[in-house]
Amino acid sequence: MGGYVLGLITPLNLAMASVVAIGAAYNAGSKEVDNYRKALVLSGNQTGSSIEQLQAMARSISAVSGTQSAAAAGLAEMAQYSRVGAESLQEFTSAALQFEKATGQAISETAKQFAELAKEPLSATLKLNEGTNYLTESIYVQIKALEQQGKAAEAGAVAQKAWADALTSRSSEITNNLGYIEKSWNAVK
Repeated sequence: MGGYVLGLITPLNLAMASVVAIGAAYNAGSKEVDNYRKALVLSGNQTGSSIEQLQAMARSISAVSGTQSAAAAGLAEMAQYSRVGAESLQEFTSAALQFEKATGQAISETAKQFAELAKEPLSATLKLNEGTNYLTESIYVQIKALEQQGKAAEAGAVAQKAWADALTSRSSEITNNLGYIEKSWNAVK
């Protein structure tokens, strides 16, 4: 049996396998670029990012998500739906991926929360705070003051940053408080 298996490993078979692997990698990369392009076009490129910037972000975020394809998918979702600027996109996507990993909440849901925070900073913050109790008095006062001054975009940025920080800290808390079985299962995955 061993001799038969070794007989199957020939230079030609190895070359064909490497061609198939390169083709699969090219296909995956092509799909990532298509998803970025689609997200940027459908959102009117509200992030102000290029495809190359999103690819670099995905490589950086892959340390959090475990794979570049998961990071790429998360970035595409956040770029399309979240109304987050380019300067915060990587940080917020990383926080959303950590939260998804810890809680199972889909990136698309988190992206919608970020979009609501950009659209209506104070009311969306209060609504999110009802279920999560993450808001501090100083952040509340800051968001309210910025909204009253007519600086809705700045209020939205403060609200989004506070939410991203909450997601990151809660994700770490959840992960640190897992039992042995859950930690072992995550290690296996």
